[in-house]
Amino acid sequence: MISLTCFATLFDNFDKLLTLSRTTLSFGIYIKRIFMRKTRLLLSYVALSVLAACGGGGGGSATLSPSAPTSIAGVVIDGYIEGANVCLDLNSNGGCDTGEPSATTKADGSYSLSYNGDTTGLHVVSVIPATAKDKDDNGLTLAQAGKAAFTLMAPAPQANSTDTHVTPLTTLVSNQMVQTGEKNAASVEKQLKQQLGISSNLLNNDFKATSSADNKNAAELSVAISNAISAAQGVLSSSTAFQTALGTTDATKIQAAAQQAAVNLVVKTVVPSIIDKSTGTLNASVTSSTVIESTQTTATNVSKSLAVATNAPKAIPGTIQAFLDGLIVGNSNNSG
Repeated sequence: MISLTCFATLFDNFDKLLTLSRTTLSFGIYIKRIFMRKTRLLLSYVALSVLAACGGGGGGSATLSPSAPTSIAGVVIDGYIEGANVCLDLNSNGGCDTGEPSATTKADGSYSLSYNGDTTGLHVVSVIPATAKDKDDNGLTLAQAGKAAFTLMAPAPQANSTDTHVTPLTTLVSNQMVQTGEKNAASVEKQLKQQLGISSNLLNNDFKATSSADNKNAAELSVAISNAISAAQGVLSSSTAFQTALGTTDATKIQAAAQQAAVNLVVKTVVPSIIDKSTGTLNASVTSSTVIESTQTTATNVSKSLAVATNAPKAIPGTIQAFLDGLIVGNSNNSG
C-alpha cells in the first residue's frame, strides 16, 4: 500500500525536476531534446526510488536511511549566560545568520541544536547581547551591570558524545584554528596550554560546576578574557575609524567584523600580557578595570591605525580585511 505522504514526495520531486527542465528551454531545441530525454530517465529513476521506499513497485519494504544529525549541546559560560544566541556558523563569518541552526540559552546557560551534515572545520558561535544575563551578576543584564555585548566561540563537535561548552577559553582554541586552518581542536588546545602555561582544560570544561584550584583559575581567566573581548568589541563597533578601515557603513557587516576583530585583538595582544606563563594564572596586577581600560586603549589605537593602513599594500582589495603588524581584524565579505 502506497501512502499519500509517499505520493506527495514523488510529486514534489517531479515538480522540482520539471521546473529545472523548463529553465533550460532557452538554450535551444537541440539542448531541449537532449535534456528532456535525460530528464525522463531521471524522473523514472526518482519514481522507482520513491515507490520502493514506500513499499510500492514490488513486494519489498525497503526504507531510505538518512544520516543521523549531529547533536550539539552544552552551556555558555562566563558565568552561566542566559539569553545568548548560539548557532553553528555554517558560513564561517563569526556571527549567527538566518538559516543557521540556532538556539537561545536558558537560565542555566544551556542550549541544544542539531545539524544534519559534516561539521569538520566549523565552529559554534555565541552572540551575547547586552540584554543577556550573566548569573554572576545576580539577575542583571549585561547593560545593567555596565558590560557591553560580546561574542564567544567553540569548535563544533565531530561526534555526539561530547558536550560543546562555549567559553572564553574555547574561544582561544577556535580563534587559533580559524587563523591557522587547523581542524584538530585537541591538538590546538594542547598547543595553547603549553604556550600559555595553563593546566586546566580549555575545551568542554564547565569550570563553574565544581570547585577546584584549576576551575577557579579557569574562571578567573575567563572573566578577564570576556571583559577584554567585550571592551574591544564595544570600541571597534562604534569607531568611525574602524568603519573607515572596513569601507562600509552597513551595520550588520560592521558588527560581524567587530566581533571577529575583538577576539583576534584580545588573543593576540591582551591574553599574553595578562597571564603569568610560569603559573598559568592571571598576573597579580590584573583586575577587571585594568583589563578593560588597557583593551579599550589598544582597540582605539588599532582602529585608528587601520583607518590609515587601508590603502597600504597589506590591505586586501575587495574585502573588509585589514592587516596591521600581523594582527588580522575583521573578516571576508562573508559577513552576513
